[in-house]
Amino acid sequence: MLIGTTTSPKVSLFRRARRTAAVLGLSLSVGACSQDAPSAPVAPDVQAANGLLGSTLGLVNGLLSNVTALLRLTPLNAPITRSVTVNNATGGVLLVPETGLEVIIPAGALPTSQMTITVKALPGRAVAYDFEPHGTQFVKPLQFRQSLGLTLYTLLPIKPTLSGGYFANTNQVNTTTGQANLTEVINASIVGGTVRFNINHFSGYMVSTGRSSEQFDEF
Repeated sequence: MLIGTTTSPKVSLFRRARRTAAVLGLSLSVGACSQDAPSAPVAPDVQAANGLLGSTLGLVNGLLSNVTALLRLTPLNAPITRSVTVNNATGGVLLVPETGLEVIIPAGALPTSQMTITVKALPGRAVAYDFEPHGTQFVKPLQFRQSLGLTLYTLLPIKPTLSGGYFANTNQVNTTTGQANLTEVINASIVGGTVRFNINHFSGYMVSTGRSSEQFDEF
């Protein structure tokens, strides 16, 4: 007499999951949860940013990859540095006229009664900046405003979605191609020919676009 075979619930579930993964272009590894070392936790802000941008980005070592900075019409041959000393009671404005950057510091935003804030426009084509003092946490967000008139945005027939991007180290951005690995992605808006987003802490920020660097080669 033949004895019928049965498939355990676990095996059946795994087969269904494997078929689903094949449709989605993913892969499953048997025993991966039990044999592989646990991965480092991803910060909530990185998780949120990754979910916002979806599958166009890859998460590598806690950094968002395959992100491209908006490019300048004319590359900067050398960095441009500007500073402003701000009284916390009144607030202030940090300007880099050569690149079209304006940073609004509202009253009550600083962690101290007075602070000197410095920005360096990074050389190259990427619309990217390094801010100091590094590690500063603000009581109220600053507003980053970048004029689009000095960027390739004005030449693109189909306008890409723009975002703000935070990087902890300038090594995360290729300022020639604009390719970057970001620590955070920030919602941005376009108002009066400027792209704007909030800054809650320092150090580095750039304007991010969904287009790949190859799509800018013709310019």
